[in-house]
Amino acid sequence: MSGPTIRTLLLADHAEAINGKLYIHGGGFTAMAVRDFADVQRCSLAAILDIPPGHSPRPIPIAAHIEDQAGARVGDWELTGAIAADEAPEGVPGTAVLAGPVELKLDGPAELRLRFAFGEASGSIPLRVVAG
Repeated sequence: MSGPTIRTLLLADHAEAINGKLYIHGGGFTAMAVRDFADVQRCSLAAILDIPPGHSPRPIPIAAHIEDQAGARVGDWELTGAIAADEAPEGVPGTAVLAGPVELKLDGPAELRLRFAFGEASGSIPLRVVAG
């Protein structure tokens, strides 16, 4: 049996996960124009996560952070926690949706990457921050 996987991972202007559905506004971008670097920049992370059939009913850890091109963490924002996966009948896959705020304070333009892990699965989103 393979482990949990990340089906979809994206940044959005705003996203919410309500009753198993994602509500996304302005999603799918990989560049952000910043008018004033003195301000905290805000957006949302949204994900659709697949849980394989027969997965045992134990929490699946999640984690996310933002890093620069060298792999060093940038800013204080991070996401940590777990998705509680209920026991599903054998042969029936499960799906979890996740949405949450991302806040970032930068001194100037940057080439960044949001890293996300779900159990042993991982993914990333490039994020170019420019003056604008």
